[in-house]
Order: sequence, then C-alpha cells, then structure tokens
Amino acid sequence: MLSGAIIDILTLAVRWIPIRMEIIPTTCNGIRWWVGRDRKTLSPGWYLYIPWLGGISGHSIQPQVVETEAQAVDTSDGRGLVMSLAIHYRVHDVRKWFLAVHNFDDSLPNLIQLRLAAAVGGLTYAEFIVTDVCADLLEEAREAAEKWGVEIIELGFVTCCRAFIMHQTQTEGVSEE
Repeated sequence: MLSGAIIDILTLAVRWIPIRMEIIPTTCNGIRWWVGRDRKTLSPGWYLYIPWLGGISGHSIQPQVVETEAQAVDTSDGRGLVMSLAIHYRVHDVRKWFLAVHNFDDSLPNLIQLRLAAAVGGLTYAEFIVTDVCADLLEEAREAAEKWGVEIIELGFVTCCRAFIMHQTQTEGVSEE
C-alpha cells in the first residue's frame, strides 16, 4: 500500500517536472549550469536538464575572424593614422570564455585596439613604417586572450592609411578700426 503511494507521487513528479534537451553540435563545446554554478564542460552530444535548476550554454570552437573598427591613432611625432585589424581566433576553453570575460565579442576587438594605440603611439612614423607592429602586438594579445580561453591565430591590417586633419579658421565680425 505504501509503495503504491510512493510510485504515484513519483509518477506525478516526473509528469510535472519539465525536462528539456539541449544538443551541442559537433562544431561547439558547452558548459552545464546547475543552481547558478558552472558544473561541467560539455563536449558535443545531447544533454538533459531541468530548466528551473540548470541550463546549458554552447559556443562554437571553430576559428573565426572579426575586424576591429577603424580607429585614428597618432604616432609619437604627431602624424595621424587610421587603421583597423582583422583578428583570426579560436575559442579553446569554453568555460574560461563564459566565466573570465563579460561580453567577449566586444572585449576582444577593444583589447586589440587598446594595444594597437599604445604600440603605435610609442613609435615615430618612420619607425612605424619599418616595424612589424602586428607581430609585436600578436604576442601581447595572445597572452591577454589566453586568460579568456582564446587562442589568437593571427592579426593583420585591413586598413592602414595616413590621416590629414584640416583645421578651418573662421573669423566673424573682425574689423579693423
């Protein structure tokens, strides 16, 4: 009699507890969240979870290329340059990617732009022409991005040109008396 009641309660619980399935494709890895904590890094496959208590998030581990926005940078001798870079990268640790940085898609290009401005700002225009800025920048960026679970494969200029800023002086109502 008692075992029948337990079976009935378990049957009701199984019917009313929503169980969901998440599929991690072969080009992705994922992370399982359980009661607000990351519990396990997931390889491709299908996984069951209870939505109120946990969830599953996945991300592509295939190589990707993003471009930074064009940015104006002055060399140390005051010459203006406008440049943008292409970043070829791959996420190799999905757990770090989810937990070590907020909004990775904006953070990586911003990190590269920050490092590029610092590198170019420390060079004269003549030094910039003969220096392989991308090679120097690549090592710095790799060290910083490794903490985020990302491998930067290569960096390259998409745009790099001189910028001339023309100032127009306007005189209004100037009269000589």
